[in-house]
Amino acid sequence: MARSFVGIVLFTAFGLSTASSGACTNGQCESSYQNADANVLIQQHVQAMVSSDAEGPRKKSLLAQELLDEVARLSEEGQPRTSTEKVRVIKDLVENEILPDLVASHAAASSRIGRLHDAIGVCNNAGSSSLQQIEQGEQVSVATARSSHSACRTVEGGYQTIKTTKCDDLAEFLQGIHLPAQLPDVKDAQTMDPYLKAMEYFCGKDTIFNSKNQECELATTVHHVQRESCNRNQSRFEEYFCTWRTRLTDTCSALSTCYSGAVEQYNSAVATTITNADPPSEVAVWKLEYTAIKKITCYVDVWMNDNNTNTASASRLGECKDLVVDTSPMDIAAPAAPAQVVCSLTPVEMYPGTSGFMTEYASVASTSPVESVNGCLNDAPAPAPAAVPAPAPAAVPVPAPAAVVPAPAPAVVPAPAVVPAPQPVPVPAPVPTVSPTPSPSPR
Repeated sequence: MARSFVGIVLFTAFGLSTASSGACTNGQCESSYQNADANVLIQQHVQAMVSSDAEGPRKKSLLAQELLDEVARLSEEGQPRTSTEKVRVIKDLVENEILPDLVASHAAASSRIGRLHDAIGVCNNAGSSSLQQIEQGEQVSVATARSSHSACRTVEGGYQTIKTTKCDDLAEFLQGIHLPAQLPDVKDAQTMDPYLKAMEYFCGKDTIFNSKNQECELATTVHHVQRESCNRNQSRFEEYFCTWRTRLTDTCSALSTCYSGAVEQYNSAVATTITNADPPSEVAVWKLEYTAIKKITCYVDVWMNDNNTNTASASRLGECKDLVVDTSPMDIAAPAAPAQVVCSLTPVEMYPGTSGFMTEYASVASTSPVESVNGCLNDAPAPAPAAVPAPAPAAVPVPAPAAVVPAPAPAVVPAPAVVPAPQPVPVPAPVPTVSPTPSPSPR
């Protein structure tokens, strides 16, 4: 309070007591204050006894008790009566200045407690709003990226199976080719005829090779395109996950800082204003002052019953002394601080860069091994998955990535007509020349 109730009224009472030391005739007292203006007198006392807030609640409670003791002493039987004008001034000060000042201080403190309590709710509301935005934003993006990557790897696994089947078939075909016969050392009809017949084994083999090789190359290309697309999906998923983790971590940290600070301020204000016992709280001091005000008001009302302080009833003044004052108007409600909004980091505990994150890929790793994980910033690199040697694709143009579709069936190249091996043209045997028989010589 700007003006101490105790200081004002205590010196007013002191002035009244001093006035009582003068001579009294027929119930009318005279003193050095008798002709002084009562308002000027009280203002002098106020200026002399304004107390600073540094005195503390304990000092105020002691002064309040001293005031009550002094006023009660003045009201006892046998004590000289005080002047009506001074009592009227006391009544005016109490009702129009001191009590309103006390009520205003109480209202300000109550409002302060309410604002500090509301500040805790503001922290929770801000945290809840951020968490909702994350749930509807980053968390949805992560779930979508996770689903897209998983579906992509599933398709990749199917293409991997097709590629393996086609290329293994080609390899098996090539491994099965053998030389059916050795070229004879002596190349005559008897040796070359069976050799050439055996070589008919290779007829049509080139056509079969071309078909199987084309199927292997096509399956390899389709798988390669699909894997590149899945690798991009994996990178996108890990990037979105790191963004989600960063946003959630920052939100939880901000919420915790805001909440703990607000609760600390609230609890401190509640202790100072309401619950402290030593030093006493503001409410405890206000209750003493409020009790003093009500009792002084009671005394004043009795003294001013008929505007003549000399006719005050002793019994009624005794009732003022024993008056039990209801001080509940000085109480201030202090509801318990609300619990902090739950902000859990469990969903992002296993993030890119930790070994536990690899469980994200457990369902596809067996058929479609993932690439090395890109860890979140400021984190150690994630462990690389087991290396799987990829077969080198044939040197064919790689089509641009497009919507994933099943591999088209390779076009079947018709086998060329089998050309029969040319038969050797028989060479006619030369006709022997018949020499003429010589004529016999004459004898």
